[in-house]
Amino acid sequence: MPLKNNSGIYLVDDDPDDREIFSLALLDEGYKGPVIQFINGKKLLDHLVISPSELPSLFILDLNMPVKNGVDTLRELKSKNLYQYIPVMILTSSSRESDESACWELGCEYYHTKPIDFSEYKKLATAAIEYADRNTGRAEKA
Repeated sequence: MPLKNNSGIYLVDDDPDDREIFSLALLDEGYKGPVIQFINGKKLLDHLVISPSELPSLFILDLNMPVKNGVDTLRELKSKNLYQYIPVMILTSSSRESDESACWELGCEYYHTKPIDFSEYKKLATAAIEYADRNTGRAEKA
């Protein structure tokens, strides 16, 4: 089965409100592709095993999640040839420098603390759409 590197954006966050807000920001900024949501890194990685021919144009990870946190998920993604070139955006409530350093060392392309207001989420959504566009050249945008 051929690989599809246009299966949308995979958003991984245990907080349903954060997933919803970021999804709405993506829509507001004109993103028309699918946003596939996962509640933790294990759910994402399980999905990737079940559907190996469907690849996202971007991973967006929270760091502080139960079961499998964002750092461990990032480490696993970047260790696999199939996923290592897909950009990873980290959005987190953590302000610890050690978390940020670990993410940069593991190969994330973007690290940002979660914003407080929707206008800041929209700016992050614009950045996410740009990363998705650069990765696939076909990410759907209005």
